[in-house]
Amino acid sequence: MTDWRFTTGKEHDGRSLDEMTRHETTMVVADAMYDSRARREGLRARGVVDAIAYQRRRWKTKKGLTVEQERWNHWVKRIRAVGEHPFAMLKQQLGYRRVRYRGLARNAFDFCLTVTAANLKRSLHLLGA
Repeated sequence: MTDWRFTTGKEHDGRSLDEMTRHETTMVVADAMYDSRARREGLRARGVVDAIAYQRRRWKTKKGLTVEQERWNHWVKRIRAVGEHPFAMLKQQLGYRRVRYRGLARNAFDFCLTVTAANLKRSLHLLGA
């Protein structure tokens, strides 16, 4: 994990995604929740590959995804899985399922320490120690 934001539950994650990817120059990989035409066009205008999964809208007026979009989602799913593993480690191995304190500052500090511990644990695993 290289960058993170800790916000309240009221704030939409999309706002944090735009802020964190402002200086990205190669690729942005994200879930279908972050899919929007404006975000995709903004990334393409900057020359950034948008590896954002397409939403499966199930409205009566719109049918399912095209074959190309299904293939794209399958490709993005493989890349996203690598990015989701640190969150699985935070939840399963380090027990970070809920916040522990009152107040945003204390919980953000606790999250920062937990992510640091996860990075240390992962680096030791990668070194074979």
